[in-house]
Amino acid sequence: MALASRAVLCATFHTTGAWNEALRLAEDLIERLASAGPSYFEYHLRVARSRIGLARGVDDELVLADARRAVEVGRSAKDLQALVPVLSNLAFTAAELGRMEEAWESANELASLLSEASPINTHRTVDAAWVAERLGCEDALRRLALAAPDAHVWREAVLAVLDRDFERAADAFAALGHVDEGYAWLRAGEQHLAEGRGEGEAQLRQAIAFFRPLGATRYVSRPSSSSPTPA
Repeated sequence: MALASRAVLCATFHTTGAWNEALRLAEDLIERLASAGPSYFEYHLRVARSRIGLARGVDDELVLADARRAVEVGRSAKDLQALVPVLSNLAFTAAELGRMEEAWESANELASLLSEASPINTHRTVDAAWVAERLGCEDALRRLALAAPDAHVWREAVLAVLDRDFERAADAFAALGHVDEGYAWLRAGEQHLAEGRGEGEAQLRQAIAFFRPLGATRYVSRPSSSSPTPA
């Protein structure tokens, strides 16, 4: 199988929850590229490894190194289809790790590019959508999503995240078969517990049940200590 096809397969493994397969493929191809030279498709591998590493509690600097390398590849390609998702990923990853200056810089660069992006590529902004309110890029992401056709499968998912309607987002990601369903349940639970709503505890249990088989220790251990420990 050609490098391009294997890199795209790695990305698919990541987004559908086949994380061990994604990591094996990413690490094999990254090692090969170290001797063969850079490739446009490396960004798929770096994004997948950074997001899985983030969820699994890998060292922050290793996670960020992958996310930053993906941005380097995207910039060198001078292609919005590569640069938009890698900046989106770095904005999210840096924000999750508390590296807010880097997150803001990535979000600002991302927002500056979206006027030239095709609305059908709104899915490439979904990582940043999770942190858009904190990073000040919500309006730019929303304009792109709203410009997508009503029937576009990703329009609803991105808008639900931007609306902070995380239950709706979970349903949208479940329909897509996308691993962000688990993160949406996590955010819904956190949001509802903060609002004093009892359903938040059940949503956190649902997030933990989703993430535990994936080895996503960061998200399994993140729910509020006030929530009950799942059996």
